[in-house]
Amino acid sequence: MASRDEPANLPLSQIEFDLADPGGAAAQPSGRDGDQVRVQKPLFADGSSIGTVTVTIDENARLFVNGSDVKRLLGGLEDPPGQLSRIAEGQPVSFQRLRQLGIDLRYVPTTDRIELNR
Repeated sequence: MASRDEPANLPLSQIEFDLADPGGAAAQPSGRDGDQVRVQKPLFADGSSIGTVTVTIDENARLFVNGSDVKRLLGGLEDPPGQLSRIAEGQPVSFQRLRQLGIDLRYVPTTDRIELNR
């Protein structure tokens, strides 16, 4: 076991990331001081892509999704989850608030997408 002063010998995942890569999701600064970033991410339900959602990341690294996007995409599912009618349209909604409404969305960094957990 490694001591607190010695790094553990854990394997690292090789990640390729290039800010100049035009193929990646284009991040848009937003907020009154540019203290937020907006990106488009694919939303997956039951293993299939059902569209894209606007994700806002605030200055505290909290994630929000556009309520209208969530209602439109999840409302089209055969068995929509949770309390979709209680989501404010056109407003950013936190992932925590969605979970309180019975809608378990998660950002999956390894696939760089949002997934609905059922």
